Amino acid sequence: MAISIDRANQAVGMGIRLVSVAAVVLTIGVSFFLLGCSTINAKSHLLMADQRYAEGRFDEALAEYDEAIRLQPEFVIAYNSRGDVYNSLGQFQRAIEDLDEAIRLDPQFAQAYNNRGFSHSGLGQFQQAIEDFSKAISLNSLLAITYYNRGNAYYRLGSQEPAIQDLDQSIHLDPRFPPAHLDRGNLSLSEGEMQESIDYFDTAIRLNPQLVQAYVSRSLAHTRLGDETAALRDFERAVELGYDRKESELLEGVNSPR
Repeated sequence: MAISIDRANQAVGMGIRLVSVAAVVLTIGVSFFLLGCSTINAKSHLLMADQRYAEGRFDEALAEYDEAIRLQPEFVIAYNSRGDVYNSLGQFQRAIEDLDEAIRLDPQFAQAYNNRGFSHSGLGQFQQAIEDFSKAISLNSLLAITYYNRGNAYYRLGSQEPAIQDLDQSIHLDPRFPPAHLDRGNLSLSEGEMQESIDYFDTAIRLNPQLVQAYVSRSLAHTRLGDETAALRDFERAVELGYDRKESELLEGVNSPR
């Protein structure tokens, strides 16, 4: 802003100051307008990315999240969502980098802790995963998926009782989440509670008739109860749905009924 110190040029100086003030106001207005446009555009890219992600078009989703972050470098949700895509691709370390940034920008973002816990689980870092899941639960105790995830992490560490408690809580919060019933049934199966496990598998299948592993697990439970007919029926249904015993990672060591 020009400031005249010459009395003889005071009027001219005043004119310059008025023009300068107008220019500053105009510049600020344009800046806010551009900032608003960047925010709107960033949100548009986020929405497009979310849609591409839901469609399983991961590369396109990543490109859209990249653009959203370029336009709005502190876009917390975009970092979290991009990290989620990397998790889906099995690129867990890259996911952690994005989720670290989301948490740095918003330390109260429960979902980011949940997703980072998932990343740690993918890397076999189950204790770190449990810490993240616990933090997420402390911020939002109604996240059924987080109890489910933590229960699985406890199970992988051999902590059966905490795993059961978390899966029970997940089911309590969201009774219509089939994987929780499936995994709770598998825990009952591992403890020799055959009928209880079948009840959980029945619910999982009722909620999702295409859930292959539920048929495989229920087949095993029927086998151990001596009901070969029911066991074979379930196993054949699993095969119809595409079950390949050699490729199964969820139930290693499960044999088909004989």
